[in-house]
Amino acid sequence: MELSIDSVQKYFGRKLLLSDIYLNCKKGEILGIYGRNGSRKSTLFKIIAGIEKADNKFVKIGDKVLKSNLDSIRRINFLAQSTFLPRHLKVKSILQLFGSAVDLDDPLISELLNFKVSHLSSGQRRIVELYSILYSQCDFVLLDEPFSGLSPLMVEEFKNRIKEESKNKGILITDHNYLEVYEISDRHFILNNGQLREFENLEEIQNGIYI
Repeated sequence: MELSIDSVQKYFGRKLLLSDIYLNCKKGEILGIYGRNGSRKSTLFKIIAGIEKADNKFVKIGDKVLKSNLDSIRRINFLAQSTFLPRHLKVKSILQLFGSAVDLDDPLISELLNFKVSHLSSGQRRIVELYSILYSQCDFVLLDEPFSGLSPLMVEEFKNRIKEESKNKGILITDHNYLEVYEISDRHFILNNGQLREFENLEEIQNGIYI
């Protein structure tokens, strides 16, 4: 199964933010998306997920064209940078809400199950958010800054989990910790000046984008 994105254009007034974006991702793949702050990586993810409108877009999974957010439900899930969990719910209810197939005896999540979201630290919230989206019942996930707020130990833990879960779904990921993204991604794309292009080596990221 393949997620296909084509002809994505997004304007803000007369300014062209995204221009003729093309991308494809198969189940079993991790795609790393890189770019400076303000390069519209989050905007692109929201458009793919059907959360934000575009002036033009073509998104499909297999033979099914996704025209709206309703079409994308249960097919694509999006991990946003900002917290999105209902504060009044307990963690176990959150996992049920997202249909997340997780082992409730997993030591990383088991001790949090009976806590309300409002009682979690920022790092604990990010762990729950990652669990909710990464293990959700869907075909593809979009991870926007998944390592934000996590300790180095937890970053390594979730790198392994993302790699393992990619056996079940396709994953697009972007994070300021670009070296961590590079280590687990199968293919690599730079978003710069509204255009997306594929590359093969780390030096091109470092020289062309981050330095």
